Amino acid sequence: MAKVQKPIARWDKIVTQDLKTETLVYDLEADKAFYLNETSTLVWKLCDGKHTVSQISDEMSKQMKNLVSEDVVWLALDQLSKDKLLENGDKLDFPFSGLSRREVIKRVGFASVVALPVISSLVAPQAVMAQSLAANGDACPLGDDSACISNNCLTVGGAGRCCDAGSTQSNFPGYTVCTTDGSAAAFAFRCCSGNASPSMAACLPSDPPGSARYICDPY
Repeated sequence: MAKVQKPIARWDKIVTQDLKTETLVYDLEADKAFYLNETSTLVWKLCDGKHTVSQISDEMSKQMKNLVSEDVVWLALDQLSKDKLLENGDKLDFPFSGLSRREVIKRVGFASVVALPVISSLVAPQAVMAQSLAANGDACPLGDDSACISNNCLTVGGAGRCCDAGSTQSNFPGYTVCTTDGSAAAFAFRCCSGNASPSMAACLPSDPPGSARYICDPY
């Protein structure tokens, strides 16, 4: 019989700061800071030693109002374990053995309708400095990533904007596009918010066959 696995978040010598749906985590022992996007935050907060991976998946699906697969949860747990943010990470049996990180993200990303879990390691600032950093969606000096908690200042509408640590382009909330990337999760990396949802608007006849329209969610 397979062992029931109930991950436990590490709270010893840990300080957190909630940022709307995201979390900034300070590891006082390792003197490191981590930025957790919404998906990783939900997984981490549900790691209470009472929820199984399946139950975490079900609860996240309810809260995010979208199907969250167990693979998404496992991907977040793998990152949390490597960053030593789990008490029992070394006791969990991860299902991605033999796969490279790129292969795992490709497999999970194209099957998910929620943003993939992102955990970014940051240079741990002093507490006073941390309070002065700009949150996701706030203005930042162009080219100055260090002004953002996410360490990612991108150009939005000609001005600097702090974007999700996982985003690669500065597509702002409400931006829509028809894409054949395969899922909202894949398109989310283009959104400044780091999250995208299917749009009700139809693609134009001139758009590539099989494309779907997605919209960047609010910050």
